[in-house]
Formats: sequence, structure tokens, C-alpha cells
Amino acid sequence: MRVPLRVVATFVAAAFCSFGEAQSVMAYKAGDKLAVLRNGSESTVPDASEFIPLSWSSDARWLVLGKAAKPGWWSLALVDTASGTLSPRILDGAYSRPAWAPDGRTFVAASEQAGLVKVDVAGSEPKSTPLVPSGLSPSWSPNGGRIAFVGGEKSAGLWVAPANGASAHDLDASRTYESVSWSPDGRALAAVSYDKKAKSRRLTVLAASGKGAKELIVVDHSLLSWSPNGQAILCRSKKQWGIVRVADKSWKGLGLEPDSAPDWEDSQSVLGVEKGKLVRIALQTGLSTALASPSTTNLACFACYRGLVLDGKFASPFGAMPQPEMGQVRVEGTVESIDLEDGTLKLNVWSVTTPDHMELNLAQPIAQWVSIPPGAVRVGGKQRGALQATDFLQEGEVSLILRGARAGTHDVLPVEAALIPELLVSSATDASLNRTGRALEYDGVCMDTVVVPLLFPVAGKVNWSDSFLASRDGGARRHHGQDLMAPKMRPLVAAFDGTVHFNRSKAGHNTITLKSDDGWTVVYMHVNNDTPGTDDGQGGPRFAFAPGLPTGARVVRGQLIGFCGDSGNAESTAPHCHFELHDDVGGGVLNAAPSLSGAEHIDSPLYPAPAPTWLPREGEVRWDGQVTKVDAERGVLVVELIGTVDPRGGAVANTSPRQVYVRLGECPCCLRSDPAQSRSLNVVQVGSYISAFGKEPSGPEAMSARSIGIGLSLSE
Repeated sequence: MRVPLRVVATFVAAAFCSFGEAQSVMAYKAGDKLAVLRNGSESTVPDASEFIPLSWSSDARWLVLGKAAKPGWWSLALVDTASGTLSPRILDGAYSRPAWAPDGRTFVAASEQAGLVKVDVAGSEPKSTPLVPSGLSPSWSPNGGRIAFVGGEKSAGLWVAPANGASAHDLDASRTYESVSWSPDGRALAAVSYDKKAKSRRLTVLAASGKGAKELIVVDHSLLSWSPNGQAILCRSKKQWGIVRVADKSWKGLGLEPDSAPDWEDSQSVLGVEKGKLVRIALQTGLSTALASPSTTNLACFACYRGLVLDGKFASPFGAMPQPEMGQVRVEGTVESIDLEDGTLKLNVWSVTTPDHMELNLAQPIAQWVSIPPGAVRVGGKQRGALQATDFLQEGEVSLILRGARAGTHDVLPVEAALIPELLVSSATDASLNRTGRALEYDGVCMDTVVVPLLFPVAGKVNWSDSFLASRDGGARRHHGQDLMAPKMRPLVAAFDGTVHFNRSKAGHNTITLKSDDGWTVVYMHVNNDTPGTDDGQGGPRFAFAPGLPTGARVVRGQLIGFCGDSGNAESTAPHCHFELHDDVGGGVLNAAPSLSGAEHIDSPLYPAPAPTWLPREGEVRWDGQVTKVDAERGVLVVELIGTVDPRGGAVANTSPRQVYVRLGECPCCLRSDPAQSRSLNVVQVGSYISAFGKEPSGPEAMSARSIGIGLSLSE
């Protein structure tokens, strides 16, 4: 559970530990005594009368204590319960309630001075490392690879970043969130948002990829906690604690004290405070039982630990997938990469089922390339019909029926059927849902005529003519897009607002997929793969995709997303952008020509500069970019330039990949979203997004920065 920094309230703390049936651990505060109860044996924590227990590490060794520093902030202390002495170690500063990593040795907390920080507790002294300059309510993914968090006071949205904090991206900037928690199976996020106009809070569940959202219930506090089996969420609504089921939104009140903070013991029972006593509530019967220890009536708070072993089974997202027949194999896994040109995917397979229904769950995933031939179908959910490569997303879960004897081969196995889970409600708008299922031809083509409002996807002058369904490869296939002829490194821009995904195939083909909120997808193929001025195929992502833009990021219409080229099967042709239009709601790939004919053209990309009112002085420039190297000895940052801003607010996207140098000196550092909020320069690290203010050097030398602004992403 998480206590958001915006909420001012006094709550009792909760968390519970059990490793199977062998071990249980609890910390509790009764009067001035703070004690740890491990397997029935009680030990008292000395010098901790002012602290309450907040949370246990994932191995039940470390206990974090908190002393209220000011509303919403805690002075933290660490207790190593394995040492036997239980002497707390104090962490300087004010922090939020911590979120422990699965490794049991690190946690992340919001620091009042440094944003989100990672604290390593395994050494002789706790070591803090800055992660991102601002953020609240962190939550680790179950595999420890990513961290979800909410924006600060002036930074709306729900964010996800890798464990090192680099390249954070906003999953949903449409709401102001107060807390977030990752589901135990890693497939979803539960979050509480606050509507200032309505003065109400809502508990929402959305996929961990940010796709879709399902509002569950109106709540009156931001604390939330997933059940260990991921099927229900503990939260407070109408001044009482209760359980809301994710599947059907059903609610069951528990009758616990409203100013307590209950938590799950297991998926069938909850621990909480009732009339000053710690009780266990059995969810099936609703009966509460006072725990034998501690039994004091002046219980102030308790902290218990659930452990890493999750009870019960998660509901499979692949229940509708048929069993394989002879000559087939069924695999489940995630998509590592996609080649939209030839319809191939690379999978990380972690489960294999054979025709005799033997299921093999792999300790380490195996790689398997698959192809999508004509006739492959999508099964389950609302998106039944012909299967297309654009149905898949990187890191997305899939279950596939493959034609072959086994998985893990060097062969490219054809897909016969695919189930792509629809965990939550569709993110498409009501208007888009009026599109009915389309009639599709053998290769997924739909002959309907549509006009989608677009910005032309290539900036500047372009030559093109309608080549939809033209013969390719001697009649072996039909052309599914439009070839927009333009020189290498010509900017490619977002045709509409949406979410952008970057792909690099094993053959060196770079592609960009852009998905709108109302169910349209456009694909940009043959994205550049060369070092500028050459045809070496060694350009890498720096010369393919827009700087500072991670896959999965939100982009706005006209924003730079990549560069035109000749990768893939265009190596022997003139450089161009192959542009396709797909309907994710009605199905099929459609002719993009009517939409392109009516599209507006722009000569250069638009640059949605963050903090647009924060301008440089006369004679200065503002460099916006992403840090690629920190030279601490010289006090210099190496920065991949994203855009520039002049004293009159003119914002220009950088369309020729360029590294610049920023000399720090003694310049002040603050948040871009709130220039009044200072930060230490130590929070600037590789992957940080910065704005540097100063006189632009005339040559390749470094800018001597007058001040530095830092943000979570390119747009914040």
C-alpha cells in the first residue's frame, strides 16, 4: 500500500509476511512499544518510541520505520531484523512511504529534495541514488524491471520507467493521479486519480502497457492494495474499507476503522484494526477474529509482510485458446520485435504445449521467430478475423498456434492462430466503436473507402501516387501501402496524436507504428538505417528514430518521430516511406490514398516544447535534450539535442541528430515543471531530460550553463 504525499491524514500502517506455512512476521506499535513478532517470538526495537512500522522488505529481513516529519512526509529508519540487535539506522531527509524491490535489498521512495531515489540497504550505510527528478507513490513491477509512479504536484500523469529511472514515459496524461500499484502478475496497474472540478477520486485499472482503462469505483482515499491473486483491490469508499472485484466491480464493505490501514493476509482474508484490536476478516464468511498476539486494546499500528509466495492462481488470459493438433505446437510468451514488412515476429517463449496436451513451463524463455502467412487468424475476444502484424505490440503477451513439431528452432514457424489478450476495456472512443466488422480479403485487405483526418506523415516536398494493391515480388503479394518518395533523413512526423512504437528487425528493417486513441493505426516502413551520407546499414537507432523518444511514448500531431530511409527490402530502391493505414476496431488494412490526398502538409516538424513559458534571456538559447554521458570530473554533460527555444518562445525541433556539450559549473538546477522547486545537480544522470540556458557557443565547445531545468520526459 502507498500513502500519497498530497493526502494529509493519520493512518495505521499495514503489511503481512508468510513464507508458505513456515514463517510469519509482524511489527506493531502499542503505546510507546514497537515490537517485532517472528514465529511467535517477540523482540522490542529500542529507541523507536517516536516511530511506527511502515513496510517490510521482500525477504522480511528489513523493516522500514517512519516518524512524521510534516504532513505526507516521513523521517525513515531501517531495522535489520536478522542481526538480532534491532538498532535502527536513520536516513536523513524526508521521504514518502517506500516501495521495496523484489531483490529485498533496495527500495524506492519519493524524497522531498531529490525526487524519486533508490536506496540500497545492503551496505554498512544506506546508499541513495537519484532516479527521476520528480514523482510520487512508486510501485515496482513484480519482476523488478520497471517502476510505476505518479507525477508531482505540477506534473500530471501516470508514469513508467526502467529500474534505472532512464526514459520515463507517461502512460496517461489525461488525469491527475495520486497513487499507483502494480498487480501481482505484472499485467495491470491500479491507480487512484483525483478530479479537482468534481472533487472526487476514482479507482481505475489499466494495462501495464497503458492501453485501455477500467473505472472500478469512487473512493475517498488513495490507499490501495491488490489481493495476492490479483483478482480484487482493497480500498476505502464512503468512509469504510472494503474489497472491489476487478472483474465485475462488485463491492463488499469490511467494517474496519476508517482511520486504519488494513492489508491482505492472503487472498481470502484481510488484517485490520477493529476497536483497537488487530483482527482477521475471512472474506467468504465476513467473520472477524481477534488475533491472539498482539491482543492489547491500545494497538496504534501494525506492519505485516505477505512474502513473495503468492497464494492462489492467476486467471489465465489465454483461456479461449484451443489445444494444438498433430503437426502443431502452442506457445505463450511476449513479443520482442516485429518486422512489419515481411510479417515476422521474434518471441520470447516461456510456455510450450504439445498435441498430447503436455504443457512445459520454461525456467528461461527461448527465442522463436514466427511468420504471419495469409490465412492466419486471430481468436478470442472482440478482434476475431484475419491476423496482421500490426495486431502485435512489443512486450505484449501472446498465445500462438504454430505449424511445427517444436518451439525453439532456428526455423521461422508459420502462425495458424493467435490470441492477443484484451485485459481491459478498449481505449477506443465511442465514435470509433460504431465501426462494424469489415469484410476482409485473403491477405487482410479491406476494400472500404475511408478518410481519416491526417497530417501528411513526411515533412516537406514528397512525390507519390496511389499504388495500393500493386503487384509485388512477381505477383506473390499485393502492396498494402503508399510509397511516399523523399530523401534519406527527411523528417517523419506523427500523422495524429497517439502512442508511438519503434521496431528494428533482425534484417535491419526499421519501422514505426503509431496508434491513435480511436482505433486507427498507421505504419511507417523503410525508416533510415544508414549513417548520414552513406548506405552502410550501420546507422543504428540514433539516425532512425526521433531523439529522446522511447517506444510507447505519447506524441502529438506533427511531432518528429523518425527519419526517412531505405531499410528492409527498399535497399535497392530510392529512399521512401511506405505508409499503411489499419483499422484496429473494424479490422483490415485500408487504402491510405483518400486520407493522404486530404492531409495537411508541413515543411518541418512541430516541437511541443516542455515548459513553454520558461524562456531564455536575450542573447541566450535554451537547449532541450537527453543526457547521454556525464563527465563528473570535468563537470560536463553530453546531450543529444531534441529542440531549441529562443527568447521569444520560438521552439524548433532538431532534425539533424546532433550532440552538444553543457558545462555545469555552479549553475542552479530545478524542475522544468516547477522552476521554483530546486534540485541538486546530482540528480542529472544518463537518460535525464534537461533544458540548459546560456549563450550558444559559436563552435563545438560546451555551453556554460546559467541554469539547468530537468524533467521526466521529452514533453515534461
